[in-house]
Amino acid sequence: MLADYHVHTAFSNDSVYLMEDVVKDAISLEIEDICFTDHVDYGPYRDWDDPRGIEYRAGEEGASLKTLYSSSLAVSVQVWVTAVQEQLKN
Repeated sequence: MLADYHVHTAFSNDSVYLMEDVVKDAISLEIEDICFTDHVDYGPYRDWDDPRGIEYRAGEEGASLKTLYSSSLAVSVQVWVTAVQEQLKN
């Protein structure tokens, strides 16, 4: 079984890879299981403590793609927000 459990997409600030393009490429490469491990680094994006609200929404797109491509690929989504990491330290 081929799998990739560490995939960043345009939802992370270190990638421009669109989430659906990742899914399509994984299917074409016969990968059976992927996990998006996007992260929001505190600062570049609006985060949990911004009065305008959090900007990160990869989970919603990931859930949609999981449903759309479920017959071809297992899709998981993991979100890491640096602000949460800092809160856990304190």
